[in-house]
This record gives sequence, structure tokens and C-alpha cells, in this order.
Amino acid sequence: MLLSCTAASAASLASLLWRLQHGKGTSFQQQNGSKRRQASSSRAGSNGSGSAAKPSLLPSPWLLWTLLALVALSARAVVSSSGLLGAAAVVAAAAAAAGCQHALLVGLPGVFTAGEALVVAEAAVLLLGSALQAVQQAEDGAQQQAGHYARFVLLLTAGSVTSAAVLFPLLLWRQRAAVQTRSSARVAALVAAAVALLAAAGAAPAALWALRLALSSRRRLLVCGWWAGVLGAALPIMGWLSHSGRMRGILVRKGYHLLAVALFLPALLAERQLLGVALAAAFALLLAVEAARLSGLPGIAPTIHRFMTSFTDARDSGPILITHFTLLLGMAAPVWLSNALSSSSNSSCTDGRVDGAAELGQQQLLWLAAYAGIMVLGFGDTAASAVGSLFGRHRLCHGSNKTVEGTAAAVVATLAAWAALAAFGSVSLGSAGAASAGLAQLQQLGVWVRLAGATVLSCLLEGVTTQLDNVFMPLHYFALLLCL
Repeated sequence: MLLSCTAASAASLASLLWRLQHGKGTSFQQQNGSKRRQASSSRAGSNGSGSAAKPSLLPSPWLLWTLLALVALSARAVVSSSGLLGAAAVVAAAAAAAGCQHALLVGLPGVFTAGEALVVAEAAVLLLGSALQAVQQAEDGAQQQAGHYARFVLLLTAGSVTSAAVLFPLLLWRQRAAVQTRSSARVAALVAAAVALLAAAGAAPAALWALRLALSSRRRLLVCGWWAGVLGAALPIMGWLSHSGRMRGILVRKGYHLLAVALFLPALLAERQLLGVALAAAFALLLAVEAARLSGLPGIAPTIHRFMTSFTDARDSGPILITHFTLLLGMAAPVWLSNALSSSSNSSCTDGRVDGAAELGQQQLLWLAAYAGIMVLGFGDTAASAVGSLFGRHRLCHGSNKTVEGTAAAVVATLAAWAALAAFGSVSLGSAGAASAGLAQLQQLGVWVRLAGATVLSCLLEGVTTQLDNVFMPLHYFALLLCL
């Protein structure tokens, strides 16, 4: 928590000082906001890269890799230092996060606002630091409290992000080099292929472990079968709706929110660890698909580009499409964070620092917060878009296209979903694991009052924010649910 707050403050200050030093009259957020409002035609390209940015704005891959190395060193110092050295390591990590934020804003114009880039940069530092700590504990023979599950999620996610941080600049640089010299483009392509092969080889053991986990019990097999059936039935329907023009594009996109609810909610109730593993694997797969889209491979990249851009909006005006990532991460982050915090509280209880009653209440709140992304995005955001686009008349605030009717619908839909979940929990409580047991908190009137307040605040945030609500809403709601 201290690292996060310090990194946020230092990175924000560094970003502000950089803009003042260079005399920028227009903020990055304003620049990116205007670019996001450009027509989707600015993303056209036969190779699926979608980049309309000026080549001169793209930093050298060496600069980005140097920043990545600084992040790794800073994160490594943070997890192994204390006292004055630890404070210095925190400052170094914050500086690395600020550097990453700047690289994201300059290297990927039109992709992130300043706030979004700050969240991504801080998350990279914290994720890499935790992954390095897990590797160190494994080398020292220490017992990892969260077990194999936590190591899988942590290392696969960190490894995927690191591979993407190396591979994406290469692919974007290759597109620029292709205009200049064919030899430079060929070298970049060969290096990118080598990086991709190394990443695939590193992910192979993790894939085998995940497969063994999925096949280890009948209930997990049923969950996997449910996922396959839902995807097999829903994806053709969503594709038909997208190309038929019978439904507004925004409503088609919100259909994926409902699809995510159908996939993730039953799994969270029945097999929370399998869900966390599947979400980490899906994130790694999405990064691989985006890399294939950027690669420009004939036959593959254009097909992926056409499919991916059929469900995007004006916010995907940069070289990388992020809408798909934000929806997945918005629902995955509360699940991963709940697992991590649950493991930490289990450790405290084992060490005798927390009594049994307090531990039970804390665990229940943690697993109530795990539903944050599913509830606020799957039900609240979907209802807000549907009601707001069809019946919205009164603007929520000046300069916003969000309506009072849509925001009210989001609050009602989210609370109705909680009520349905509470009714389910009262029937099956204790039969589906910790995530279901967390619903016991919903049997208290005081919790409902605070839950309603948290829901109103998060839905109001969705109505006024200019950031990617798929990321900011779940994190905001998760933090509020922990305070219930």
C-alpha cells in the first residue's frame, strides 16, 4: 500500500514536472482524448496494425527496454529492502513508473490518457516486484503461502507483460523500418520471432500445469464444459449481430459484458482458483493475439484485425487495441486481488496475529469484493449503456454524454444483481467455497446500506470519468467493498 501511494504521488509529480519543463500547453489526456474521438478510419491498414501515429513519436525499442530493466531493478530492490534502503528503493520504483508512464504516452499515442498510463506503469512495477519476490522464494526453498495457484497467476501475468513489453516495440518499430529499409524490417522481424518463440517455450510448462488443474476434478471439468458451451453458442450470435446492423454497436459491445458474466460468475461461485488461472491464461492469450495482429503476417493479421475492430470504439484509435484487455482485466483484477489478500490474511491468522472471528469476517469481505468487476461491469455498465442510449434524456453533467437515466439504471441493476446473488447464497451457503461464503455478509442490513452507497459512488464515477471505465470502475468498487 505504501509503495502504491508513493509511486502514484512521485509518478504524478514527475509527469507534471516533465510537461512544465517542456512547455506543453495541452495535456496528454486532452491530446489522447481528441485522438480517441477521431473516426475509426484512422486505424485502417492492411497489416492490421491500426497505427495512424507519426513515426517520429515512436521511441526507440532500446529506450523502452532500458526503462523495463530499470523497472525490474527497482522492483527487485523494493521487495528485498527495508529501512532507509527500502525508502530509496520505493523512490526508484516510483521514478521507473514515471518513466514508463512517459514512454507509454509518447510511444503509444491515442492509446492511454495520463491517468490510464499511470495505472499501467504502477501495476507493472508492483507486478514485476511481486513476481521477482516469488522467484526468490522458490530459489531459497521458502514455502509460498499462496501455493502453486498464486505462483501460476503471478508469474504467467508478469511473464506475459514482460514479453509484450519487449515484443510490441519490436513490431511497431518493424512497421516504421519497413518504410525505410527492408533489411531493418527483416532484422526486427527475426528478433520478434525469436522473442515470441522464447515466450511460448516459457509458457508451455504453465499451460501443462493449468491443463492438469482443469482435469483434476469432476467439478472443474463441468466448469470447463460450461465455458466451452457458452462460448460456442454466444460467439456466432455476437458476430452475426455485429455484421447484421440490427443492433447499435454500443449494445453489441455490452453483449460481451453479459457474456463475461455468464462465463465468470458461475466459476467464481464454484471454482475460484480455476477462474483465476483461466483469467491469467486468457490475458496471456489476448496479448499473443494482439502481437499476431501487429505482426502483419499475411492472412493472419488482417483476419484478426477485422474481427477485433468490429467490437471497438473511438477509444481504440492508437496502434494497440485495448478495449478487449480492459474488459478482461476489469473483471479479473478483483478476483486476483481477493486471492492475494486472502492468502495474506491466512498467513496472519496462521502466525497468530488475527483471531478466528476477525479472520472469518475479513475473508468474507474479501470474497464479497471479488465480485466487484462482474457486478459493476456485467450488470451496472451494461444497464447504463442500454437505458442511457435508448431512453436517456437528461445529461448527468455538462460536457458528458452520460445520462441520469443511465446512471440510475446502473445502480438499480447492480443492486438487483447483488440481491439475486444474496438469495442464491442463502440457499447454497457453504456448499461452493469461500467465494460463496462471502455472500453471508449480505444477510446484514448495515452491509446493504453501505453497499448501496458504494454502488452509487462507483456508478457516478462511470458517468463522469473520461478514463477507461472498464478499468477504473472495478478498482474503485473493489476498494469501496473492502470498506464495508
